Amino acid sequence: MYMSDLLKKKRTEFIEEALKELPFADWSEELCVKVDEKLGSPKNQYAMLFARGVADVVDFYEQYADQKMIDLFEAKDLKEIPRIQDKIKYAVRCRLDNGIPNSKLVIAKTSKYYKSFNNFGAGLKAAWRSVDLMWKFAGDKSTDYNYYTKRSLLFTVYSSTASFYMADDSKDNVDTWSFLDKRIQNVMKIGSLKKNLTISNIFAKLPFIRLFKNKR
Repeated sequence: MYMSDLLKKKRTEFIEEALKELPFADWSEELCVKVDEKLGSPKNQYAMLFARGVADVVDFYEQYADQKMIDLFEAKDLKEIPRIQDKIKYAVRCRLDNGIPNSKLVIAKTSKYYKSFNNFGAGLKAAWRSVDLMWKFAGDKSTDYNYYTKRSLLFTVYSSTASFYMADDSKDNVDTWSFLDKRIQNVMKIGSLKKNLTISNIFAKLPFIRLFKNKR
């Protein structure tokens, strides 16, 4: 959907202020009201920016974080990471540690929001969108069932690594990146993905995957 530059600017200002408040609150209407106050906006101004309220606020945060990841992609010399599996590892790192302050806490608060039954589907779609961008960064141009296989496997890698990252207190998150390396090696098997169309067909028939076929 087309978004005017002004609307995007206003939403971005709102999200950046929300991220400052998030360490002291959850994704909620109360947070949105607090952000309006901080920005000096009219009461419930957020409802004019985000038609579905908190759901749209969180979705725009996800898009904002994805854009931070993309900015890191575009600033990277791809000659430094020629192998696909290394591009994927770099992409996951960029999505988790993308320069957003208090990133672990923000991811934890967002994960908490998605644990609600009503929000669970939105969490799946947001993660799927992120892994799709990661694969595109890695140069994937598949259009057959391998498209879904690759993203399904990366989804599991990204989700498990995000969970590990939230609890990691190692210096420079070295334990998380070691965990990511192992997950890539043991789960993704990137070099052989295209060789197993049977697995691709199985993945494509799963109800979870069918949710996304019309979202591409």
